[in-house]
Amino acid sequence: MLGGLEQLFGLRLDRQQITFDNRVLFRLFFSTAASLLALRTPWSDFLEAGLLVKKVEQAGPDGQRVMTASHRIETLTDEALQAHLEMLDALAAIMLGDRAELTFSREDLQAIGVDDTAPSPADYPLYED
Repeated sequence: MLGGLEQLFGLRLDRQQITFDNRVLFRLFFSTAASLLALRTPWSDFLEAGLLVKKVEQAGPDGQRVMTASHRIETLTDEALQAHLEMLDALAAIMLGDRAELTFSREDLQAIGVDDTAPSPADYPLYED
């Protein structure tokens, strides 16, 4: 799908095949994307934290400090996420130039031979018997 979108937008995301000007911006784009993917909170590793939240809330004033700080971290992380997305959008607009406003549909991808069907997890077993 990436190759198809590169073709439709007319911009290769291959470091060896882009112009020097875009290569510099491209490096910042990838660094920004990596930074975005690294965003997390102290709660990020918990799928279900109900018991932990209850324990923290039962810890009195210090538990309240934990919850207050947690909410602040979550708010700041959300703000950082939005800022990262804004930066990625702006960098993409710079690199794409007058093509930045283009949009493409599934039909456009299919017309150039791209199958946009999501892969089935069943096709990629985690364990072999």
